[in-house]
Parts: sequence; structure tokens; C-alpha cells
Amino acid sequence: MDNMSHVDIGELIAKHGTQTIIDLRSSIESQALDCPIDEQFPTRSTKEQLKTGRQKYRVDFTGWNFKWYCVFLECSWYIKIVLCFLMLFGQKRRATYVVGRNILTPMGVPALYKAFVTYCHTEILEALTIFLYPENYPIHIHCTQGKDRTGVLVCFLMCIAGVPHDTIVRDYALTQLGMAPLRDEMLEETKRAGLSEEFVDSPPQNMREFLDFLVEQYGSVEAYLNLVGFNQEKRNRVRQIICE
Repeated sequence: MDNMSHVDIGELIAKHGTQTIIDLRSSIESQALDCPIDEQFPTRSTKEQLKTGRQKYRVDFTGWNFKWYCVFLECSWYIKIVLCFLMLFGQKRRATYVVGRNILTPMGVPALYKAFVTYCHTEILEALTIFLYPENYPIHIHCTQGKDRTGVLVCFLMCIAGVPHDTIVRDYALTQLGMAPLRDEMLEETKRAGLSEEFVDSPPQNMREFLDFLVEQYGSVEAYLNLVGFNQEKRNRVRQIICE
């Protein structure tokens, strides 16, 4: 959305009535300054819930816990030294490439989704909390490619709404059709991040494996949401809003 013009933003608002944007990217991914989108949707803290006006909330989905336990501690000593050196000299994008090539690509997408729910409790709760307030709607969610972090968050919202798992899996797989015209561009972007071609696609088995993991590991999606702090009362509030 950083590349959207004033005209594009006007069309987005006119078509969808967007009131709130949730940006799930890290600070490294969202380095653009003075974007037109920021004029219409000023960035707010998730602790600052406004009653009126449009806003954008930044939730670094892969926060400190993920970066430490899922990335840094999983690195070899050599990669740890390389990452420390790159970060020390401000080479954040090169560090991102090293992580993508040496950690995330070998991990694969299904394991990445499992890591999200294992290490990103705080960020998942922070993002879901935005949906508790009717004045925030309509809400637009995005990350970099719009299928992984966004896909996981949307999956939780669909579960809260009572959507069957089979339908969630089919909906996730439709992402690949929708993104088909942009696939070459997305592929180049993933290569620059050190990621394999697998990270461009959204086959249904990715979401099926993710949902099965939640049930096997936590008992149910609802039990997992209770664990992160998004209890039944909060889920009922969100369900009432999005299903009315």
C-alpha cells in the first residue's frame, strides 16, 4: 500500500469505505516515508482507539519472541555471527536475506504458520483486539504478500465467525488465483528476501495443515485463542460485529 497514489487511496475508500488499516509488516519491510496512504490513514498505537477518523495500526506480527526463539536461536554459530555483524552495521535488508535463505526457506511455509502461533501470542492478540471496536470497521488487513501473516489472522477471524474449516481452506487457496497476475513480481520479491518459490504459492494443504495443527496441539482453535488472551467474551463481541 506504500505505493498507492492519492487516486488509488480515494478509490479504496470509495469502494470499501475502509476505516482502519492493519499493517502486519516489520519495520524493515515498511520503511517508506511520507506515503500518500499515511495522510489519509495516520499511524496510531493499538492502545489508542479512536472514536472517529481513519487510522492505521502497525502490528509487527513476527515480533521479538519470534525473532529470538524461532530465528536467532535456530541459527548456527556462523549465521549468528553474520547476523550480529550485519545488524551492527545497519545492514538490515542483508540480514533479512540471510534469515530467509538459511532459516525460513528450509523451514517451509507450513512450519512457518505453526511457528507464528507458537511464538506470536502477543502480536495475534494485539491484532485481534482491533476488531473488538465497531468504529474501526471496515478493516483492511495486509502484510507483504497478503497470504501468510494476513492469512493466519483472517483464519482466526473466520473461525470466530463460525466458518467451517473446509471453507477456510478453500478461501485460502483462492489467494493463488487472485495473485496470479502478480506472481512474477512476487517471485522476484521473495528471491530478494532469500525465500524459495514455495513462499509465493498458497496451496490448500498449507491451511489444512495449519488448522489440523491447532486442533492437535491445543485441542481447538477456540482453546488456542483462550491461551493467547482472546477469550469467549471477546470472540462473541467480534462475531456479533462481523456476522450482523
